[in-house]
Amino acid sequence: GPARKVARWGRVDYSAGRMALNRDRFLELLRAEQYPLRYTHKFIGKNTAAFRAGVREMGDRFPQATLEGFRESGESHAYLAYTYVQLAGSAEEIMAFVDATATLVDLTIIL
Repeated sequence: GPARKVARWGRVDYSAGRMALNRDRFLELLRAEQYPLRYTHKFIGKNTAAFRAGVREMGDRFPQATLEGFRESGESHAYLAYTYVQLAGSAEEIMAFVDATATLVDLTIIL
């Protein structure tokens, strides 16, 4: 069937080493969806060379995710905000992308 957008269940805050929504619960909710679906993935990090390089490498590892938006934010453009859309075939594909994002150096938050 046609891909559809998955609902947003809250923020995932890895900057403090935890998720605002329990990871297991998030995965359970994702597994209840119908696939394939379009998953919108937004995150913000510090405007550093390490963060930018990490985002590029992550994009290479997940070719099914397309960069849909990018902007600089904060004072003196101290932060970068990215929006990717991932055509996912399973809940596990989405979690792999979220988990990869969580490992980025200088990540601030996953929305």
